[in-house]
Amino acid sequence: MRRSPRVVALRLLAVVLALLTARLVATDLATLHTRARGLGELRPVLVARRAIPLGHVLTTDDVRVVERHASQVANTTLRSRADAVGRTAIVPLVADSAVLRAHLAPSDRTGTATLLAPGHRAVRVQAADGLRPPV
Repeated sequence: MRRSPRVVALRLLAVVLALLTARLVATDLATLHTRARGLGELRPVLVARRAIPLGHVLTTDDVRVVERHASQVANTTLRSRADAVGRTAIVPLVADSAVLRAHLAPSDRTGTATLLAPGHRAVRVQAADGLRPPV
C-alpha cells in the first residue's frame, strides 16, 4: 500500500514536533532542578495553619511543620511544634506564615503579662466612687 506524500510529510512533522517538545520539557526540568539546588537544602519550618489572633495560646492544631528551602527560612524560625505549643502569640499571625521566636511570648509568661514589654507592669485602676472600668 502506497502512502500519499502529504501523509508522510505530516507524520514526519508530528515526530519532529514531539521530539522538540520532549527536549524543551527536559531542559526546563533541568533548569528548575538547578535553581532549586541553589535555594539550599530543605529544612523543617513551623507555620500557622490558620490566622492566629493576638493573645491566643497556641495548640497543636494551630501549627504544622512544612519543609522550605534554607534560603527562604529566617534563623529565628521555629522548627518543631514543641517550641510553640502552650506559648502566647504577641502579634497576629497570618495563615501559612512562618512562626518566629519574636512572634511568641517567652514560655514563662502567661495571660495579660505576655502582651507587655519586658520591665513593664499592668495595673487595674478602680475608682472608689463605684465606677468600674472594664478589665
